[in-house]
Amino acid sequence: MARSGIFVFLSGRLLSLVLLMAFQLVVVRLLAPVEYGRFAIVFAFAVLMQTVLSFGVPRLIPKYVGQAGWTLRPATVGRLIAAILAFRLLASMLTMTAALAIGAAWGWIGPGDLGMPYVAGAMAYILVSVAQVDTDAMALALGLQQASRSALVGEALVRLALISAAAAAGWISTASTLLWIGTATALAAVCLLLLRIRGALRTMPPQPEQARPLDREEFRAIAASGYASALAWFASSPATIRLVASRTLSVAAFAGFSFIQTLAVSFQRYTPGMLVFPFVEPAVMRHFSRTGDQSRLEATLALVIKIDLIVIGAAIVGTAIAGESIVGLMTGGRYVAAAYGLPWLLAYLITTSTYRAFEIVAVALNATAVLGKTLVLSLLWIGAAILLTPRYGLIALLACPVGDSVSRLAVMHWALGRVGIRRTVDLPVTASIALLMLLLAGGGAVLIRAVGIGAPGALALGSAGGTVFLLLIALGRPLRMGEVAPMLPALPGFASRLLRLIVRD
Repeated sequence: MARSGIFVFLSGRLLSLVLLMAFQLVVVRLLAPVEYGRFAIVFAFAVLMQTVLSFGVPRLIPKYVGQAGWTLRPATVGRLIAAILAFRLLASMLTMTAALAIGAAWGWIGPGDLGMPYVAGAMAYILVSVAQVDTDAMALALGLQQASRSALVGEALVRLALISAAAAAGWISTASTLLWIGTATALAAVCLLLLRIRGALRTMPPQPEQARPLDREEFRAIAASGYASALAWFASSPATIRLVASRTLSVAAFAGFSFIQTLAVSFQRYTPGMLVFPFVEPAVMRHFSRTGDQSRLEATLALVIKIDLIVIGAAIVGTAIAGESIVGLMTGGRYVAAAYGLPWLLAYLITTSTYRAFEIVAVALNATAVLGKTLVLSLLWIGAAILLTPRYGLIALLACPVGDSVSRLAVMHWALGRVGIRRTVDLPVTASIALLMLLLAGGGAVLIRAVGIGAPGALALGSAGGTVFLLLIALGRPLRMGEVAPMLPALPGFASRLLRLIVRD
């Protein structure tokens, strides 16, 4: 991997996410609450298809596709890629068809509830979204950072331009139109990535010196454990909670809840840990499989977790103070009542982001037995959410996912400790975030209203609070060279020199 590879990857992610956030802001202002709610439901079902029907694919892609030309023949990897895409798309199509048939038969979906353009657009969008996520992961596993960036940024830019032009012409008033535009642009990105993947496989030696047959027993074990873990995450994921909310909240409340969910998840994608992890994951897996060096796993895990704790912790402080002003500014005054949920959603994202990092290391160390156990915990928590939501509403929808992710994280931390991975979570940083949550969540907005500070003042105060938190943590718990050393060889020269200046030995 070239030293500039991580720069290409991160710049592509940042550009595409800025464009996708702009797209969300256009959509939330363009659609009425009913149509925005329909649009949000499709996004939730797209994540459902990617997770419930994942069958361990997100764990298999970095493990096996990344070995093309090294320990696996390119032809073998090519057949594996085709089989993964065909299986995932067929399973998704059959599942959606069966769900529609069951919903109609049981009276959950009436003939005129959705309309054929919406149903067809939703199904097409979900299928293409599944393919887009998988092909992007395959491209990254093969080291095609440039191709991934071009596809992501190009698709997001074209989609935003088409929707903005159509909105200016007055052609968009329903969710189905947006879905068809998104389907077309995502399909083009998938086709371009598949062509680049095919070209990369063709340039590899057909019979590498260290090539070996695919270990089918190991393949099935990783798929099974990864699937169980994916189901455990999905049980209380934003997508599942959104589907539960759609059955219990009013139209306006559901639209507001969907927007703050989208805002929180979008912020998580901007954090350094989440931006770096898809790039680091294949490299860490390859390094461990070749050398057996466990120290790099532990150091990389500690770095990713610490960065996300600090950055998301600052966001919790900022949104606890200025959440209402942020939501009001982004939505044109809509959905401000849902803003108090932002700090709780960010707290959930901290724990689930850390859990995902733990999961990758557990797979690398073959400590996968614990992944199935977390599913039981998640099923209990989602059951609690379903039972409590009719009585407690949004409070249950915010609290139950946090409880689930914390309990799964505790189990995973214990399991990794048994195989020697212990120094991963910075406890002082974690404790400071928990204390701030108790002090500020819900009270920050009340304080802002009590002192009569307007939206600009609240935004300034929220930004200042988050910045002060960052500075205090940076001074009290600075990055150490042992934490960043595994990343330095892959960083561009400027970033590598900058890190060496700010970290402590």
